[in-house]
Amino acid sequence: MFVYTVTKKRAMKVCLLVIAIIIGIIIGISAILNSITTSADERRLPIYSVERDDNKIALTFNAAWGNSNTDELLDILAKENVIATFFVTGEFADKYPEDVLRFYNAGHEIQSHSDAHPHVEGANLNELIHDTREASRKISAITGVSPTLYRAPYGEYDNNSIMTITGMGYKYIQWSVDSIDWQGPNAQTITRRVVGGAKSGSILLFHNDLANTTEALPAVISQLKDKGFEFVSVSDLIYHENYRIDRNGAQVMSLEAQVHVAGSQINAVFETLLQNLTIDEILSLENGISPHLAVRLSSLLTTEQIRMVSSLSEDELASAWVMLAQAKAASANPPEVPLDSSGTDSVGNVGKGKGGDVSAATPATTPATTPATSPATTPETASDTALTTAASDAPQNAPDSSVATSPPANGGTASATPPLVGKPAGATTGTSA
Repeated sequence: MFVYTVTKKRAMKVCLLVIAIIIGIIIGISAILNSITTSADERRLPIYSVERDDNKIALTFNAAWGNSNTDELLDILAKENVIATFFVTGEFADKYPEDVLRFYNAGHEIQSHSDAHPHVEGANLNELIHDTREASRKISAITGVSPTLYRAPYGEYDNNSIMTITGMGYKYIQWSVDSIDWQGPNAQTITRRVVGGAKSGSILLFHNDLANTTEALPAVISQLKDKGFEFVSVSDLIYHENYRIDRNGAQVMSLEAQVHVAGSQINAVFETLLQNLTIDEILSLENGISPHLAVRLSSLLTTEQIRMVSSLSEDELASAWVMLAQAKAASANPPEVPLDSSGTDSVGNVGKGKGGDVSAATPATTPATTPATSPATTPETASDTALTTAASDAPQNAPDSSVATSPPANGGTASATPPLVGKPAGATTGTSA
């Protein structure tokens, strides 16, 4: 007869992995391949998306040409209670300062889309700096706030432009889901494309001054909300420190930052289990886990908490289990309050004398001890799927999806393809617009 002995530490590890499977968590190992910091001579990438699992996404509009649908856009966003980020050019701010101010006063974010909408790939760096400063000056003159994010015209970039813009203090922002609204698809195609391509951390690209955008936007927002997405500004979506950009253009929280977050989340897990599990349930974890308890635990913990706990070593898990059991036992069996010689306990309750019963004593519960572990976690790499692109002969002054993607021939959904210039690995190419 074959007998397999399971240690306490391994049992705890197996329990947590079972819970993770039940609620659909998959921790990707591909993040290991992206852990090497990009050196100065390697290709640099802007931020296409953000790796996060809280279903937050950013709705963005490039505003460079006209203002025909400002009223409609503001009405739709207000009705849906959605915050958007408007990347405006300095020239747009010159022509329509009232529109920029209305966007800002409505609570939307105003960021830079350059001043004169130049091509930045291979640009003279002094000219690029001047153009960027001019846009910032014009925007801040209207809103009182200087831009901190930059989206290049036509979605172009190269190492020099990225280093120059980021050196000026901006985050270089692209998009991961392209509505291709400027190519003229109908509202149904835009809706299908955007809703199908969005995922947690996505940055959605639209343009103002387009009738099909106005028509599609209500359905896009409604369907994305139905799928559980929350709209935030780009500034609230991205990380501003302790991050790296992986080979697909996804912004990933650095390992050091994840350790800090993990520590606080592990403590939260400890408190949740302490408050909700019985001592018998906690002790049963030593020998395995029943389906009933697995479901119960998955209902108590969030997916992020499960991920953090699953990253603990066996020693850390065993230590946490022991501390949890001790804290629960202490809270379930508080120490008696001793009486003094007068028959009064330390909180003033009168009993039957020294060593006797305390008739109305309120026992002091031993506080739970919080584990002091700070586990490291493996970031989960997220990347948007690059889809087939369509060649475009759009004029140079067309709204700028630098590499426009075509709707799938089978009527399915699509997400944006990164631009040809310095495109992330695995991306398909198209003709720049």
